[in-house]
Amino acid sequence: MASVNLYADMTTSSDSAMFNEVNIAFKNQFYPGAVEKASLMQSTFPNSVYIQQVLAIKGDALICMGQYDEAVLTLEDAVSHMHTGSQEFAHCLYLLGQAYMGKKDYNQALKNLHKSCTVALADKQMSYYHPAIFLSAKTYYILGQYEKSLPLFEQALANRVSYSKKDYEEILQKYMLSANRCGKAEKSLSVFNQINQNEFDTFVYNSLKLYAADANVLLGKDRQAYDYYCQVVECGNETLAVNALKKAYNLSEKKNIGVNPGDVFSKTVETFADNPELVNEFWIRLGIDEYNSGNFKKAESYFANDKNNSPLVTIYRAKILLDSDSSVAGALKAEEVLSGAGVQEAVEASEVLEIENSYYSVLLQCKIQSGQWEQIPSVYEKIASPSLRDDYVLSAYYYRRGEWDNVL
Repeated sequence: MASVNLYADMTTSSDSAMFNEVNIAFKNQFYPGAVEKASLMQSTFPNSVYIQQVLAIKGDALICMGQYDEAVLTLEDAVSHMHTGSQEFAHCLYLLGQAYMGKKDYNQALKNLHKSCTVALADKQMSYYHPAIFLSAKTYYILGQYEKSLPLFEQALANRVSYSKKDYEEILQKYMLSANRCGKAEKSLSVFNQINQNEFDTFVYNSLKLYAADANVLLGKDRQAYDYYCQVVECGNETLAVNALKKAYNLSEKKNIGVNPGDVFSKTVETFADNPELVNEFWIRLGIDEYNSGNFKKAESYFANDKNNSPLVTIYRAKILLDSDSSVAGALKAEEVLSGAGVQEAVEASEVLEIENSYYSVLLQCKIQSGQWEQIPSVYEKIASPSLRDDYVLSAYYYRRGEWDNVL
């Protein structure tokens, strides 16, 4: 009677069972467990027929956990024993590209993603080829190399059935942004004109429309851009509406499009008629954006739409006065604005610590600019979280008095 190697059968069975455990842990998103079981299988069955798949799963799990250094070590070791024709070669190279992206080593990411594409084509493993193309395009986008990202995004768009809905939406958005940023806005408009609005949710579609409006501006089609911006404002999404409102308002001031700046505001009021507080907030945000850009006159024009006498608007008006006039007179005018009827009470009643901090911080700048040195400590004490600039003011006060130990 022929002998049977029972031990070999047990080993194969255990090998298969352990691989299933690794696979199940990963699919259930129990990534630490997948890594632990994969490491155990590496040491127990180093020559298993499943070992390449196990290493790929381990590397993927480490990426999902954000442990990019360890993922690189695992995957580099894995690919060093592989070649064209190896079952997981293209997959591991793709994951290695992902891991290097996580480490922000974009050159190594591109190198491995390119290898993944080459191997995937040679082995006819298109399930890894298409994701590697997308990730390569995304890497060039992150690097700001929009010219290089465009043809890769175009290739991805041409194979949209190979991507999930979420990835396809990201590809579209980054393609349009890339085209706008590298002087090929006509490509952005072309792809937008081909999409079906019904395929996207409201936010995604109107994000794309916003990029199309930007493309129209770049191509000198201001009126078309204005119409698109207004449509985005009317979509009702606060985040998109704020951005579109600012751009529509700026375009409306150009005489060649035949609209009045007030039309933009009336559209906003109509769209958010049931939320006047939000309308007011729009204008304040736009004013702050212009202040931060150094456009004080434009900021004031936005702040003029504030219907609620917001203390934040008062604070920024004082900041504009300080920034526009560094004289004692400028500081006194700013302080007069801050000391207006009910301003301090409104600041303290706002229950927003940042507003209160900003109020007293600007007041502190008024005191030092106008030479009211003795009032500096009492104002500084009211700032819950003093900035470095506030600390400098207090230090200047102590330095002037010769109290060197108190200088910060």
